Amino acid sequence: MIKSLYIHLIFIIHACILFRLIISHELFRAEDYRLEYYRNSGGEKFYWKHFFGTKLYHKEFITIEYHLTTSVILYKIFLTKDFLTGERYDSELRISIRNVVNDSEITPHLKPREYNIGNKKFSKNENFLTCNLFKCHIGLIYICPPDEKHCSHHSKGINLFYIGFEKSSEYNNLVLKLITKNNNNKYMFTVVVCPGKNWLPLYSSSEYIIAGGNYLTTLKFKDTQKDNIVRFVYCHEKGVSTFTMCGYLKQRFMPSINVGYQCDEYNKEETSRTHNKNEKETYMVSPSSDKLMCNHVNISDSSSLVIGVLPPGNNYGNVSAFKVNVINNKTNLYYGHRLHCLNIDDVYVHYELAENFLGYAINYEAKCKIPTLNATLSLKINGTVQEFENKTENNSGGMKIYAFDRRKIKDVPVGCHPVPDDMKHPALNDFYGLLYSTSLLMFDEASEKHIEVNNIQNLVSDRKYKCTLIIKGSNSKVEKLSYIKETEFIINLVGENSNNYIIWIIFAVFIIVIILLVAGVIILKKLQLKKKKSNEDLSTSSSTSPAQSKSSTQILKVVNTSILKKKVDVNTDMTKKVVTKNSNANNKLTNFKQKVVGKNSNINFAKQTENTPKKIVAKNSNLTFTNQAKNATKKVAEKNTNQKNVGNKGDSVFKLK
Repeated sequence: MIKSLYIHLIFIIHACILFRLIISHELFRAEDYRLEYYRNSGGEKFYWKHFFGTKLYHKEFITIEYHLTTSVILYKIFLTKDFLTGERYDSELRISIRNVVNDSEITPHLKPREYNIGNKKFSKNENFLTCNLFKCHIGLIYICPPDEKHCSHHSKGINLFYIGFEKSSEYNNLVLKLITKNNNNKYMFTVVVCPGKNWLPLYSSSEYIIAGGNYLTTLKFKDTQKDNIVRFVYCHEKGVSTFTMCGYLKQRFMPSINVGYQCDEYNKEETSRTHNKNEKETYMVSPSSDKLMCNHVNISDSSSLVIGVLPPGNNYGNVSAFKVNVINNKTNLYYGHRLHCLNIDDVYVHYELAENFLGYAINYEAKCKIPTLNATLSLKINGTVQEFENKTENNSGGMKIYAFDRRKIKDVPVGCHPVPDDMKHPALNDFYGLLYSTSLLMFDEASEKHIEVNNIQNLVSDRKYKCTLIIKGSNSKVEKLSYIKETEFIINLVGENSNNYIIWIIFAVFIIVIILLVAGVIILKKLQLKKKKSNEDLSTSSSTSPAQSKSSTQILKVVNTSILKKKVDVNTDMTKKVVTKNSNANNKLTNFKQKVVGKNSNINFAKQTENTPKKIVAKNSNLTFTNQAKNATKKVAEKNTNQKNVGNKGDSVFKLK
């Protein structure tokens, strides 16, 4: 009996719990819960707004610790310009939820709750949710059941709410604060503080991701393990984006939204509020070639935080262009630049006040000026300023000379560049590069006019050139400047003259070769004529002496036999002497009984008969050859036109015994 009663009791308890849950979900209606948000300062409410949310059914929530599917009421907050510029706009955003059925605040019962502000106080107020630079209590929140006084997360909650941000009709982003535009002071800029990575509660089911540009530094706090990003804003530009991004929110049930600061015109008093208002203007100095100082701060030092402001109107190519950036050892400084050395400790002091606000900004004015620098226009090739070959060259007019080898450079631009005379530092190499344009002119002697040159291939060696400055003001040229000096010089293209010398040498050699060839042809023709005449004389002589030809033929056979025998056996016992005869020498042969003389094809044969039985003289075109035989019984001279008997030898004499 007791056991049966116990079972029934357990069943009734679970049924009641289930009934309560069913009733609670049915009674959890969006029209019963109203969200209110407002500005707060000094315990007073400003710009109070309220609206009802939308109920979403069967929504799934998954984290590391739980997996829950339930209903949720969704609230979408959008911040308008009225909210951002209204009374006490420098304050935090506060949120509360009210049950309109019984006219009661449920905000004190919402979980999870974290500290509202840090700044070394770590206060927690249960009567409202806050959104400031320290913490923004948005995302998923819930009501803990009455019997769960210490529930840690919303897996045990009864009613769930989700708060997010959406764009307004005026701004597409979540604007933390408006930065007023200042059209009077072009050197004013603003330093803003952005939320850190732990900006949202741990169980918010939303995520804040840091992103964006204009980074200055990070504020780190050891006691709170928090960090905040410091960025800069410049609100003078026109026609471009005026939003400086800190990061963006990834949200459930609605699109992501960017978070940051917006430039807009709303309060003229803000334009006169500069933190360094009483600071005096100074000039940048350069105590050495590797240092640039502003207010005793080395602006090239990595430990220094220096901001450079180059306002619109200092770029001849784009009048509305501007530059605001952090200066480092690779930054170029330009005419019109002003600098400000930011004190980080000062920003830390301000942050204790800043985390009480939804957004926080500090205005500064750059007051360190860069003086006007004397400069000289120099030749620039392919972006590199050229050095003079020498500075004391004695030429026409005493002009300086640039010398370089054009053969090593193909199709690159040439022009002029203003180079500072006194203050030498890499950051100042392009000091006037944005403000003024230049032109390289070549003097044409034919037309007696200057011609603009833009490409290296258009340069002519040993011509006079001139670097001029083009100053544009309202699209018209104005008078020359005294601090930028124009120059005239001569350009010497190394290797151009040597190329001409080589061409002349080649041409001279070619002419000489042609002359030699012509002379050779003439000489050859003369030799051929002499050969023809000699052949005719030989024919005449042969026809008048048939008997002599017969005798010569017999002797030739003997000679041929001796030659063949010599080729077969050179080392035989017969004594033979071979003497090579030069075509220009005269040889005389004596003390032999028989003589044979072999001549080349160009021999002119002449026969003379005196008191001796026979005498023959062989004559070459370039040589008169005479053989005389003394005490001989027989003299024979024989001419072989085709050199068959002598065979590949010059003129040879064979002595036979």
